[in-house]
Amino acid sequence: MLAWTIYVSFLGAAALMLAPRDNARAARLIALLAASAGFGIALAGAFQATPGELKTIVDIPWIPSLGI
Repeated sequence: MLAWTIYVSFLGAAALMLAPRDNARAARLIALLAASAGFGIALAGAFQATPGELKTIVDIPWIPSLGI
């Protein structure tokens, strides 16, 4: 779920770059929608999680020779 909050933030930033420069109201609306969507996804992830349990998205060795 954490990854989706990042994706929504990037989509919001992309939408802001496509918005007209002189329309501050549209920029505020896009930012509000992106922030609300990210917050909603974070809340959904918080209520889905099991207390005390850490979930990883990807478990791939970064630098195998160093054991990292």
